[in-house]
Amino acid sequence: MTEILITIPGPCATKGSMRYVGHRRGKPILVHDAKRYGPWSRIAALFVNEGMRRHKCIDSGPVKVSITFLFVRPKSHWKGNGADITGTAPADMTVKPDIDKTTRACLDAMTGRVYRDDAQVTHLDAVKVYGPETKTIILVRSEP
Repeated sequence: MTEILITIPGPCATKGSMRYVGHRRGKPILVHDAKRYGPWSRIAALFVNEGMRRHKCIDSGPVKVSITFLFVRPKSHWKGNGADITGTAPADMTVKPDIDKTTRACLDAMTGRVYRDDAQVTHLDAVKVYGPETKTIILVRSEP
């Protein structure tokens, strides 16, 4: 079994949707409506490549992916002493970014680097939680 661990610091950008902006030479022009996706994808590629130093791209076969999105709690969740969480602070992170759009951004960042095509992903777990720092942790597993 191959296991690849990738950590990307900072907040994950969302993939967003494609938006039609017009035609050029008879073809429609589509752009991502998520402004942060382009810069984030270049940073993510660096960390994905770092995680792949001891591995080669998985060219075929099923791939299992687990993604944990960690976010720092906002100041409003903390009591005045900064060490305790208020009783009204939610346990689960139910605010943006949407988990499906961040997951799509991560899967696309790994396409062609970790696996040939994200169609190889047969099992996907994703969770967004509050943690000590904002980062994305990705674990990719493949059977030999």
